[in-house]
Amino acid sequence: MKLSLLLPRIREPQPRPVTPLDVLRMATIDGARALGLDDVIGSLEPGKRADVTLVRLGENAHSMPIHDLVTELVLCGRAADVATVLVDGGIVVNEGAVTTVDEDALGVEVRRRGAALGDRLRALD
Repeated sequence: MKLSLLLPRIREPQPRPVTPLDVLRMATIDGARALGLDDVIGSLEPGKRADVTLVRLGENAHSMPIHDLVTELVLCGRAADVATVLVDGGIVVNEGAVTTVDEDALGVEVRRRGAALGDRLRALD
């Protein structure tokens, strides 16, 4: 989101610069609209899926919301600030930990497949 806000400012000044609220809309309802899913996701409304990300702002030196929470989220929010994620109303990240995957087992499998891929690539030489 931060890049979406800052990159257009590199060029000549725009007649209507992109605002942090514009960027938040792009990341939510406009993103859902681009996917053709704005009738089911992208905003919190009755009848839509409850996809929600809870972000901790103000708990770290890089993020101290004083005046505008949206600007703070767009400019200073980091992945590590995500506390909880709900998808369709179910918790998939809780206190920063993924709840739907055994991360240790996944890591073992990724390393196994990575080694196997490396073996296959070396065999091509």
